[in-house]
Amino acid sequence: MSTLDRIYKRLAAFNFFQITVIGDLEIDGEVHKNIRQINNDSIITTNNWEQHKDIFFNERMATYEDSYTIKEKIKLELEILEKLPINEDIYKVLKDRYLEYLKAVPVDTISEQNHTKKIIHTAFRDMHHKGWEFVFRTKEDYNLFTDLLTNFFEYKAYKLPQNTIKIKTRTKTAVAKVLREIHELLSNENKLSTDIRYFELIKILSHFEKTKQKDLYKALTR
Repeated sequence: MSTLDRIYKRLAAFNFFQITVIGDLEIDGEVHKNIRQINNDSIITTNNWEQHKDIFFNERMATYEDSYTIKEKIKLELEILEKLPINEDIYKVLKDRYLEYLKAVPVDTISEQNHTKKIIHTAFRDMHHKGWEFVFRTKEDYNLFTDLLTNFFEYKAYKLPQNTIKIKTRTKTAVAKVLREIHELLSNENKLSTDIRYFELIKILSHFEKTKQKDLYKALTR
């Protein structure tokens, strides 16, 4: 085996087992915040597999056409994994773990609706007998906010709107409770108390626009 072949095999597995992260990025001396990127924190290892496996799976599934069913995506993923050149023990272990993960996904019971968005919609539906209309003034505002939440929890790029989303009066406590529940159900790695980016997203709602982080945390955990 040539040196180039060995390098290719090593890089193939290294590049495969990575996730995107969101953080500050300096470009030409200017710091850009909340940029989706690949860096040292992106590397999947046997030590952080349990922490990042769901994120890794969601990002891998997002590389396929939206028109594919989850069952079709997993079938293609298994074929790619089988052909992935691996010559290091760590990647052999990661491959085996990912194979077990893929085979354990209950493809026959997964709805074709976005799973993350379904959880978010269910939380707002169960919040009050009026559902989302109890809080949001328009369906457009509700869709905008739930899309932001979905992209946040799926580690996809998103951009916060310049204007706050106006929500109805006397709903702050109910909204805070739902947002805490959603975070508990969907967050893979961050404790609510330290999830600064989640607080920044919540501040797009008018009730929380000027609320400090510590006060926002208290509101969500009452």
